[in-house]
Amino acid sequence: MSETTFALRVFHPSVDPRRITEELGLPPQISWQAGNDKSTSYWQTQLVGDESGRGTLASALHDIAARFEPYRFFIDEIRAGHGRVEIVVSHAPIGLDEELWAAFAKLRISLKFSQANLTREQLVQRLCEYDDQDVAKIAIDMIEGGANQSRASQISVSEALHIWGTRLTISEKITHKHIPGLSSFVDAIKNKGPTDYLEQYVFRGTSPVICFVDISNGRLVGIVCGIRKNDGEAEPS
Repeated sequence: MSETTFALRVFHPSVDPRRITEELGLPPQISWQAGNDKSTSYWQTQLVGDESGRGTLASALHDIAARFEPYRFFIDEIRAGHGRVEIVVSHAPIGLDEELWAAFAKLRISLKFSQANLTREQLVQRLCEYDDQDVAKIAIDMIEGGANQSRASQISVSEALHIWGTRLTISEKITHKHIPGLSSFVDAIKNKGPTDYLEQYVFRGTSPVICFVDISNGRLVGIVCGIRKNDGEAEPS
């Protein structure tokens, strides 16, 4: 079973991400400032839950809430400027007591639970319901044929568009190779918010298969089959 993770995310129309780093005293994993092609400033880092490593989900969130109490004024400032602060909990069941919900509401931090974290069997079920059944069949044959599954990882829509849009250009204009599912995946996420998140499930066998799931609702939004290093781009890690 995957370890529970806690991602702190800050959105704001214009704030410099360096100020968020200074105010919170935490290094970001991902950050950018509004401008050019970015409509919103964004900042994200991973939080440690219960530092003993032996606590429950509830004790971890109680610990996180207590640590953010000194930063309430900064959180209020972000929200007053039409920004928002949220914590995304991944790989955990949804179910907390009212006291915990109230603690984060008082801090004005939104608490969200990722609904992805799918098993191999759940992914196959979603593949069976996918619109492009030709690509889905390639993926199902690969997955059920014993391909090794890497640990799921998260990627923002803006990152996905940059990485996979580049690969689409390479496949069409440079290598002239058709990569099953790539074009429809890029089209499917163009209208999503740039800071929305997807979860990547990578299966490696004779050729890799990557399944992309919207973490907000657990829906399969894309499949990419057959990316290899000799196709002009490295496999995703």
